[in-house]
Amino acid sequence: MDRLAHNTDWTVLVLLIGCIVFIYIRIIFPRKYKALTDSVTNTRSLYQFYNPDRAIPFDTFLLLKSLLFYLIVPLTLVLCYRFIRRQELQANDWQFYLVVVLFLVLLGQIQRQSAKLLGWIFRRGKEINNQIFIKSFLWHWSALGLIPLTLFALFSPFDPVWIAIILSALLAGSYLWAVGRSIQSFRSRSPVSFTYLFYYLCALEILPWLVVIHHLGELWKLTGLKA
Repeated sequence: MDRLAHNTDWTVLVLLIGCIVFIYIRIIFPRKYKALTDSVTNTRSLYQFYNPDRAIPFDTFLLLKSLLFYLIVPLTLVLCYRFIRRQELQANDWQFYLVVVLFLVLLGQIQRQSAKLLGWIFRRGKEINNQIFIKSFLWHWSALGLIPLTLFALFSPFDPVWIAIILSALLAGSYLWAVGRSIQSFRSRSPVSFTYLFYYLCALEILPWLVVIHHLGELWKLTGLKA
């Protein structure tokens, strides 16, 4: 497959915007950016700036962090979907990209509100807020590393299937790491019951992604593109 023959104008534009956002937060918010990068191994630095037990007001850094995530991660997922089938990325794949962006935003909100409901049921509201806080920062961190990797994937001469496998593994690994660390932060505040852990993992982590995988083809059809 000629990796340079396909039209990548829209993907380059997405990556360009992502790079601008990355450079901006790196320069304008150096301390918060460092706290974000350090959160992979140490989340304590995040609490210098934010308190998950209170409503966090409008914050430019949080907005741009989320924007960067929703720019890059959906693009990576679209690339993985095409490459795993040994297909070229198409000029009109931006339609599927927008569907994936919308889906991830909705999924994130559903998981967030469902987690708060679960916290209310188990009377663990503060612990749940902290768990959501940690998970969000850790998974959004993955966008930082995916920028160069996605750019490399677009024009790499290597086997697209292996590229898709590597990118998928990195996405899955970063997500599992975020979930694991968020559960660990929950346990650090108070003991976590097996019942809560079971409902949390099944209802909010495993089931939504099984639905995503099962209906990925239907999502593609919503765009009217050829799979």
